[in-house]
Amino acid sequence: MTDKGLEIFRLVAELGSNSEAARVLDISQSSVSRAISSLESEFNTKLLNRDSIPFTVTSNGVILINLIDDGMSTK
Repeated sequence: MTDKGLEIFRLVAELGSNSEAARVLDISQSSVSRAISSLESEFNTKLLNRDSIPFTVTSNGVILINLIDDGMSTK
C-alpha cells in the first residue's frame, strides 16, 4: 500500500470513474485500474462496485476512506 495508491483510490471514490481520476492526476487509466486492483488484492476485498458509472464505494471501501481521511487530518 502506497500513499499514491490511497490517493488514487480516494479520488476514484470521489469522482466515480477511473478515467476522470486519471485525467485529474495526469496518469493513464490503466495505472489507476492497477492501483485499485492492487489495493483490493492487498486487503482481499472489493472496494468499488464497477457495475455502472459512476462507481459506488463498497462498505469496506467506506471504511478505507474513513481511515484515509483520519490519517490526513492527523498530518
